[in-house]
Amino acid sequence: MSKKLWDVIIVGGGPAGITAALRLAREDLDVLVVEAAVYPGAENWSGAVYFAENLADPKVLGPEELERAPYERRVVKRGLFTCNGLTMAGAEYRNTEAFRHCYTVLRPVYDRYLAERARQLGTTILNATTVDGLIRHNNRVVGVHTDRGPLYANVVFLAEGDAAHLTSKEGFEGNAVRAKKNGQPAFLQGIKEVIELDRELIEQRFGVQAGEACCYEILLRNGVVDGRPVSLNMAGFIYTNVSSVSIGLVLPLENLSTYGGSYNVLMEWFKDLPPIRFLIQDGESTSYGAKIIRAGGMRELPRLVDDGVAIGGAATGIGIDFPYPNFTGPATAMGKIFAEAVIELLSRGEGPTRERLEELYVRPLEASHYYKNVEHLRDWPAYIEHTREFFGRQVDLINGSLYMLTRKDLGVARKWWEFTRLIGETLKGRWLRTITDVHRGSKALRLGRYVLKHAPLALLTSIINTLIVILPFGRRREVGQLRFSFWARQEATGKRLKFKRAFGAWLTPALSRAAEVLYANDDQPLGKKLDRSIGIVMRSLSLWEVLGALILVIGLALTRVTQRLSDLIRYAIRKPTLEDLKGTYYGRWLAGWRSLTVLSPSPITTPKSHDAKLGEITYNSEPASHIKVFFAPERGLEDPSRSALWSVCPAAVYQINQDQTLHASVAVNFENCVKCETCWRIEPQHVDWTRFGKHRLIYEVYTERDGALRRIISERSDRPAPEIEPSFWNVVLSEKRPSEAVPPAPARLREMINAARRAIAGAAAKAGELGDDVWKGPRVLGPGQVSWYRSAFDYFASLAEETAEAALVEPIENWIVDHKLSQTHSELRSVKDDLLKIASRAREHAAHNRFFAAEADVRQIRNHHLEGIRACLDRLADVKSDFVDPAEEARAIEIEAPARASAREHLREYLPEIFDRAALRRLEQGGDLKNNEVELLRVAARAALGIANSDDAAVDWASLQREDILAELARLDPSLAAIVATHLATVDALELAGAS
Repeated sequence: MSKKLWDVIIVGGGPAGITAALRLAREDLDVLVVEAAVYPGAENWSGAVYFAENLADPKVLGPEELERAPYERRVVKRGLFTCNGLTMAGAEYRNTEAFRHCYTVLRPVYDRYLAERARQLGTTILNATTVDGLIRHNNRVVGVHTDRGPLYANVVFLAEGDAAHLTSKEGFEGNAVRAKKNGQPAFLQGIKEVIELDRELIEQRFGVQAGEACCYEILLRNGVVDGRPVSLNMAGFIYTNVSSVSIGLVLPLENLSTYGGSYNVLMEWFKDLPPIRFLIQDGESTSYGAKIIRAGGMRELPRLVDDGVAIGGAATGIGIDFPYPNFTGPATAMGKIFAEAVIELLSRGEGPTRERLEELYVRPLEASHYYKNVEHLRDWPAYIEHTREFFGRQVDLINGSLYMLTRKDLGVARKWWEFTRLIGETLKGRWLRTITDVHRGSKALRLGRYVLKHAPLALLTSIINTLIVILPFGRRREVGQLRFSFWARQEATGKRLKFKRAFGAWLTPALSRAAEVLYANDDQPLGKKLDRSIGIVMRSLSLWEVLGALILVIGLALTRVTQRLSDLIRYAIRKPTLEDLKGTYYGRWLAGWRSLTVLSPSPITTPKSHDAKLGEITYNSEPASHIKVFFAPERGLEDPSRSALWSVCPAAVYQINQDQTLHASVAVNFENCVKCETCWRIEPQHVDWTRFGKHRLIYEVYTERDGALRRIISERSDRPAPEIEPSFWNVVLSEKRPSEAVPPAPARLREMINAARRAIAGAAAKAGELGDDVWKGPRVLGPGQVSWYRSAFDYFASLAEETAEAALVEPIENWIVDHKLSQTHSELRSVKDDLLKIASRAREHAAHNRFFAAEADVRQIRNHHLEGIRACLDRLADVKSDFVDPAEEARAIEIEAPARASAREHLREYLPEIFDRAALRRLEQGGDLKNNEVELLRVAARAALGIANSDDAAVDWASLQREDILAELARLDPSLAAIVATHLATVDALELAGAS
């Protein structure tokens, strides 16, 4: 076996990770993708719009292969709307070329297909494997620590997804995040369902043809909960698939924490809004999920590189939600840029230092339009989270105005009168606040600079346009199709006023050309697009629009004054009743939308319960909880019911109960967890959460386009596994002993080495005990238990530090120096320094109640650092140790019966014949068991069930227990036992059926 590490380890099989794998695999590099889910895409959030321009690069996937991938529909139309429930107003833009390489997809199918293609090209994909830490050596990342043990590579690409668990744990967060009160980045919360719907209905309702996709983003007016206004600042979306629609909500996580209601209620409220209900009626919900989306943007950008590691994908927060959400495009770009950086480094034989990764990864990324878009929108996320008018009165003004101006049963004068009343009443006492909010929003988008830039030229062209507009040939050509839409519940809408139709006919071509610039999926930065779009519109204005705007303002002011005087006179004669007010058009509109923005559970019907939706998810759980809840002693919660924890979880994991004495007790239903990580991000002082463990899930989706996925899975072949040395220390400790004879080691030296080995064994044993204590301990921790955990981690850290010191006591160090083992000396010092750093970090994590993170550090110390010290000590020339590992000693005491010993001997000879490297690779990739492998598992099952095996009379297989077989498998390959163990439950069921 060649002593070689992986060239690249990629953490995460999402858009960034798989794009990097696809590019690197074409260079014949040894690439390992470590994916926590059962397969890439299994835990991804169902439907999405996938921006695939980087996949279309021939060096990644290529346009032909991209067309063969199982996307749902090709995007040809997008729409942006505002909705208050009663009405929905906005515009749709259709242009096939503008949305080039944009597709609607179902991520569990699409992501898995891309991963299988990367596998075909030579990438190794290790599924169901959770990375819980980065391994550093000599201040450089040299690998990752997983639930299968350590894995090592020349460079690591951390593409873990939005929740950015490792990004936070490993200290990559920026100062802006650390300075925040809870030390957490800003997130959006996303809730999504996939609704099966007949394809003909989809095409009819959304105005598309076969194979075409329509995507709507909808800004929703804020509502009330139990009479209390809540500023959720929420947007909805609907994307069309082949025979389903993906529908969902997105809102700032901090705002959601003030809601206090159920996710299911919120989703059912959205689905029951009349405009939305019309689009999805007759459909059936088949998939439900929730995720957090990193949303801090440029102000919360983490550190992107360090020695030996780069961060990419959604964990960086490089993505936009204006003018439409785009997170997959930036993610795939980062994957491609990282791959090109690695190829350049390896071709030159250079190491992945921080400086070189800055030059080859960060600088090209900063030059891309994806990064410049995030720079341009640096203030936009904060505006969306904190605005109180944009999702309130501004939605009212747009929808209310159109409601009044399109009433079929009103004349022109009455329309104007009601329109003026709506404007006046909506802005009553709020003029300045609304104008200020509009200014803040335009400032966040940096629109003012572009308006000022184009104002001089627009003034000149307006004179020319004033003349052209009255000419019969003056109307300009429209690019694409821009259509303005307005929908009112159960009320027929009339035509707009003639002057508005005239202005619309003149401005629509300019707005269409501006939309084409803004929506085009090209490499132009958003700033330049906004600049061009505003320039196009402003240069299309004439003095007629200026005059019309002036007349509108003056007319509104005069009409409003008249209304106020009229109201004073009428109120003096007869004070109107509530029924009189509700009878007016303004009152009818006001009562209509208010009744539809009540977010309290009582008026909202839920045809499908929350539990039924969770039942659509396939779970693979485990007995141990990956969640702990506690109330830290220094920050006791006076009223636990006021915590956001009980309302932010989309899966009803947390419940609080109060008895008659008002004593609160907490229940943690960790089996429900959908791994969104919302809880610990919003309440880090009360929740500890980890990805580590066997709790996994699959978002089940059904699509007619999965034929490509089935085909590529059926084409799997057993490729030869790359020859990777599993031991990092066998690679770095290449130094040979001096050729001359070495005198026997003195007794004092042997004593010191034995003491060090005892310390290693003791620390390793304590690490195992501490892991059991954390995982098997209570889910809800009181103050005393929190203190105990802190003390336990502090004790282990001290034990590990003492072990490091014991390995480098003066007699040992002098002997190493005297015999010129300089490399061993250097590595021993390095691993000691690394151990001291990670032990200190484990203490720090425990001090902040991040016990799972501390436990991950402890396991890394045991599996990497203590093994490194042991490896260094084992290289000391001719030093024979009198020390026996306690575990080995305990095993040696066991006296095997002759039949059992004979069976174990036959088993040792039998295993390597059927489980070679090719078999192991096949099983790790999810392949099927072969006949002889199935028979071996039947042996294990029979032994566990006490059924004798008479196939081979010479070997008493029945004397073996399952533990014997798994132990022998582990001797052959440590990961093999874990893989085979997952199949035993199925074989057990077969054997039980046969026995009965």
